[in-house]
Amino acid sequence: MVIKIEALTKIYPSRTGAPPVYALNNISLDVQKGDIYGIIGMSGAGKTTLIRCLTALEPPTEGGVWIEGEEISTLSKKELRCARKKIGMIFQHFNLFSSRTALENVLYPMEIVNRQNLARAEELLELVGLKGKKHAYPAQLSGGEKQRVGIARALACSPAVLLCDEATSSLDPKTTQTILDLLVELNNTLGLTIILITHQMEVVKKICTRVAVLEHGEIIEEGRVEDLFAAPSHPTTKQFLQCLVHELPDRFLPKVEGKELIRLSFKGEGAEQPIISRLIKNYEVEVNILLGGIDSLRTTTIGNLVVELSGSQEEIRKARSFLESQGVICEVIR
Repeated sequence: MVIKIEALTKIYPSRTGAPPVYALNNISLDVQKGDIYGIIGMSGAGKTTLIRCLTALEPPTEGGVWIEGEEISTLSKKELRCARKKIGMIFQHFNLFSSRTALENVLYPMEIVNRQNLARAEELLELVGLKGKKHAYPAQLSGGEKQRVGIARALACSPAVLLCDEATSSLDPKTTQTILDLLVELNNTLGLTIILITHQMEVVKKICTRVAVLEHGEIIEEGRVEDLFAAPSHPTTKQFLQCLVHELPDRFLPKVEGKELIRLSFKGEGAEQPIISRLIKNYEVEVNILLGGIDSLRTTTIGNLVVELSGSQEEIRKARSFLESQGVICEVIR
């Protein structure tokens, strides 16, 4: 286990006599080596406070954070400086030194710890695809190239985990995809553990293996990405997922008896099977497909359909039972 967060609570007292603010409330997470762990939440959910607690910039009110078995809140200043080397961090707005070249920006963390290694810095720039840009200044680089310099700099001290704070929020969609591809490559080739703080479910979908949904300082849902995409249980998670799918217009909702609207979720190989055609052949129901699509996640494939079943109540019940026996998640909409 690389990072363990246990019962983490951060309370800010109010200066106006109002009740104290629970920025984080009883947060517990385990991040395993090699995970790409997404933490998603709206503005004000507590993501920034969680980052500051992970890097020991904020002491917890209760609970603790362990990095490779070491509780960082109990460390001395000297010990904490060493512990922070285990976490590399990249930022939404890059945070590069404008007066330094790409190479000099990557060298900066090494200078702080008196371990300057020119060959290592050049190797990292090549790793992130900037071999020919080492003498370029940030003003001469595109947004994607600046973020690549930021990633190379974050890797300078060989961290155990890479913490990405909204790292793609200021990039265009095409550049975002190239940065996400790079993070996956680093995860695969270096075995790098990544914690990705974001408000974009699309980012979670593309590269994360696990995800926690944060709301008002609490984790409201957590698990494997494919499980949350296939069967989200909390309304906030469903709201995040709505941005990835089309909504069904009200005029398609059934208004007569003998019809049932169902959302079907297929996972893995089930998304590739002709289950609907088997349903039509074996049961006396009509199937009207109203909405559908397939999402390719990092770890698997998820298929989603909204269908209208028409027939007797008994035949519709049998049809649903058949679908569930095939591993299809059925949610009756109306």
